[in-house]
Amino acid sequence: MQATYRMEKLRREHHRASFSSGDTELDRWFHQYAYQNMKRGVSVVYVLIDNIQPLEVIGFYTLSAATIELGHLPTEWIKLYPKYPLVPVALLGRLGISTTIQGQGIGSAVVADALKRAERLQADIGLAGVLVQAKTVHLIPFYERLGFRRLGQSLDLFIPMQLIRKAITAEIESDKQGL
Repeated sequence: MQATYRMEKLRREHHRASFSSGDTELDRWFHQYAYQNMKRGVSVVYVLIDNIQPLEVIGFYTLSAATIELGHLPTEWIKLYPKYPLVPVALLGRLGISTTIQGQGIGSAVVADALKRAERLQADIGLAGVLVQAKTVHLIPFYERLGFRRLGQSLDLFIPMQLIRKAITAEIESDKQGL
């Protein structure tokens, strides 16, 4: 993410009505329901803003708590968790990037922010990983490039906390080496 951008929690003053991702349904949800969902404690919406225009939203994602059936995970990941029927996860529920900056790698940076946030949360609430529900089959390769794995034939994808931690550690080491 470029230095001029930052993530913060959605506030009432953010200009939601002018945001456009090109997906009418997603945009309508963001314009009408994102702030209400936060007020009601259903999800937390994080917005990407440019420091030059700090009220203009250029991207967003939501995080909330969820569970996933252990049996839906890939076999090699099932062994990472206790044999409970359900395991706790962070749900990356919605993700939108403004049409003005799509195709610049910002979506990957926004997902990385969500994964880092989930990793920090795990110390306080316990999480097996992050679940994302892709809106269409066309979005699956995007999430797979980021380390998520598709769960069966559904549009659900998952990444365990161990892989998130490994990626964050590699990023920190890379930064230390100046790469």
